[in-house]
Formats: sequence, structure tokens, C-alpha cells
Amino acid sequence: MSVVTKKSKASTKSGGDSNIRQTVPSFHRSHTCRKSDVRKLHRLSAPHVESFNYFLDVGLQRGISDIGIHEIDMIDPSVERGVGYVPGKSADTIQFWLENVRIGMPTKSQSYGTTSGGGGGGAAALQKSTKLYPRECRELGIMYAAPITGEFCYQFVKRDGYGNESASGSIMRTSRNFGMMPIMVMSKACHLHGKSPTELIKRREEQTEFGGYFIVSGIERCVRLLQVPR
Repeated sequence: MSVVTKKSKASTKSGGDSNIRQTVPSFHRSHTCRKSDVRKLHRLSAPHVESFNYFLDVGLQRGISDIGIHEIDMIDPSVERGVGYVPGKSADTIQFWLENVRIGMPTKSQSYGTTSGGGGGGAAALQKSTKLYPRECRELGIMYAAPITGEFCYQFVKRDGYGNESASGSIMRTSRNFGMMPIMVMSKACHLHGKSPTELIKRREEQTEFGGYFIVSGIERCVRLLQVPR
């Protein structure tokens, strides 16, 4: 009886000790990771995330500006046999370029409600855009991406054949969607950017999420920073 009593007291004493080493280092007594642990993880992915943020803030616009202005000469192939600059001969030219190219935020579209038609009594579903989170992309096996939009600009220019040119008309601008761009998790274009562990839990995301990778077809993919020579 005395042995059993000692064991029970020992177990009670160890159970009440608040300094028990945790088996899962990511969690503590409060079941929420500490901010210091999160900062350490963010430092691991900082080269990836900061590089992608630089692309969003600076690199994209520099790339668009490097494309420059392109031209197309307006000629009648049934009359004009030569191609190129002819001294003293006027020509009409179209100049075109890109402006205001931006990468948006990941969104998803869902149908809601109906609108009755004017005379046929039909119904058309309306589209509502909502935020798309990385967790949903993993579960649905889709890409975590955002649309790339921009303006296609063009203008007609008149040349007199002696090096002088003048714009004939104003600049025309047309908004275009250029497709989808994969978004790096935890970057500025990600909905999880700047979220605290508590906010991540509310979004059903990992509270220790530190990003630095892409999600393609539901699979996490990382771009290697180093190239190992063969």
C-alpha cells in the first residue's frame, strides 16, 4: 500500500509541473505558437517571399517598360511592292504598347441568385467573386493564381518621309486580361500576407504558415534558389 501511495504522489507531482518539456515544439500550453517561433520561420522563407514582392512592386513594371513601343506600317500590298522606309514618301503607322499591367489577388467565382429575362421569363445566374485561399487550392487540386490585367494602347502616326512624324488622333486604350499568374503563398498578393497565427487558424490555415512556395494543381512547389552543377 505504501508503494502505491508513493507512485500516485509522484505522478500527481509530475502532472502539476508547468515546466514539462513539450513533445511538439510548435505548440505550447496555450495551443497557439509564439510570435518568436513564427518570426524564425518567416526568416527561412524571406529570400523567396521578398524576391516575389520585388517582382510585384518593381520587376513587373520594368519588364513591361523593356518591351517598348512596336510599330506596323499600313500599306496596300496590291500597290506597294517595297517594304521599309522610302525617303520623301508619306506613310501611316500604328504604334502599340502596354501600360498599367497589374497582378490581382486570387479570387473564385460562384453563382448566386437569378435575374428574370425581359420577355422570355428566363433566368441568368449572377457571378460573385470571393477570396481564394491556399487551403482551398490544396483540397480542390487547383492552382493558387491571380489574374494579370493591363491596357493595350495604340495610336496612329503620320510620317512625311523626311524623318518627321505627327500623331493623327488620340491614344486608344483597351483593357485586357492576359491570363493567370501563380501567386507565392504569404507574398503581398496572397490573402494570408500579414495575418497572425490566430487569424490563420480562423481561416483554417496552418498557424505556422511561412510561405515561399506556389500551389500548382493542389501540390506545393518551391523554386530552388541554388543551382547545383552536375
